[in-house]
Amino acid sequence: MNVLRSGLSARLALVACLTVAIAAVYRPTAAADPTPALVAAPAPGVAYDEIARVVPPGSTPPPVGSFADDAAVIATLPPLVVPKMREANYSTLKSLASIPGCIICQFGATMAGRAANRVVVDDWKRQNDAFASGRAARQRTGVLAKFAYYRGWSRFEVYPGYATIDKPEQGVTISLDSANKTYTSARTGVIETFTVTTASATGSATLDGTATVEALPPMRIDGVSARGYRTTGSITVTRASYACAVGPHHISETEYVSDLADARYDAVEDAANAQPLVGACTLGSSVSHREPGRLVLFRTVIVDDGSPAAFGTALERGNVRALGEQDNALFQPPPDFTEKP
Repeated sequence: MNVLRSGLSARLALVACLTVAIAAVYRPTAAADPTPALVAAPAPGVAYDEIARVVPPGSTPPPVGSFADDAAVIATLPPLVVPKMREANYSTLKSLASIPGCIICQFGATMAGRAANRVVVDDWKRQNDAFASGRAARQRTGVLAKFAYYRGWSRFEVYPGYATIDKPEQGVTISLDSANKTYTSARTGVIETFTVTTASATGSATLDGTATVEALPPMRIDGVSARGYRTTGSITVTRASYACAVGPHHISETEYVSDLADARYDAVEDAANAQPLVGACTLGSSVSHREPGRLVLFRTVIVDDGSPAAFGTALERGNVRALGEQDNALFQPPPDFTEKP
C-alpha cells in the first residue's frame, strides 16, 4: 500500500500545470449530460491570478472561494532558490603551500584544502535541502501564477519577479527580470497558422456510458458571478499516464465557470480538452468542461475517491479583472528597465 502511494506521489510531482475536481456537498437532482455551449472568441482583455496543485491521497481539496486564503499562505513561503555550487576558498591552502621547506606547513595546507572542500559540500547540501523543502511546500500549497491577455498579447509570471510577454503578431517575446530591472527581447519570426491532425492527449481514456451532471447553486467567487456543476462518471484508461494506471477509474469533478471569455481557449485545438472527465488523468488543461470558452474560476477533481490510490487536482483563480487600453504598459518593459544584449 505504501509503495502504491509513494509511486503515485512521485508521478504527480512531475505535473506542472493542473486542472480538475471534487465531490460537492450540494446534490440536487441529477440530469443527463448536456451538450456544452461554445462561445465566441474573447472580446476585452482579462487578467487573473491562478493557483494549481495536486491533492495527494488522504488530503482534502480546497473549498470554493478559498483563493485569497490560499494565496496568503503561498505569499509567506520563502523564495525558492535554485542550488548553485560555490567555489572553494583555497587562499589559506595556497599561503601555507608557498612556504618552502616547511613540512608542518604542507600538512596544514592539506588540512586547509580539506576544510575548504568541506565548506563547499556542506553549503551545497544546505542549498539542496532548502530547495527540496521549498519544493515540497509548494507541492502542498500549489503555485501562484499571474496571467494577462489583451489584443492577442499574453503575459505570464510563474516565478515571482520573472515575467514573459508574448506578442505573436510582432514576432517578439520579452522576458522581464524585476530583481535586476533588466529584460531580453527575442525575435520569434512571422507566425504562420496551419491545421494538423494529432492524437489527442485524452485519446488513452474513454468515457463509460454517460456522465451525470448536477447543477450547483450559483456563487460569487472573488466578486465574480459563477455557475456551478458537479459531474460524475467512469472512464477506462487504455494507456497509463502520470497519475492513472490502465483500467477503470471513477471521476468526480466540481467546476464553477463565469461569463468571462477564456482567452486561452481555442475551439479547434481544445475540442478534446473540453470533454468532461476523460482528461482527469492527464492533468493538462484548464478549459471548461461544462461551458467551453468561458473562464473557469474554480475546479477540483477526485479520481477513485475512497480508494487507497485516490488523488485529486485543484484549480483556483482570483483577482480577476478586465483589461483595456490603459493596460498597454503591462505588455512592454517598464521604462526604468535596461535591455540585456
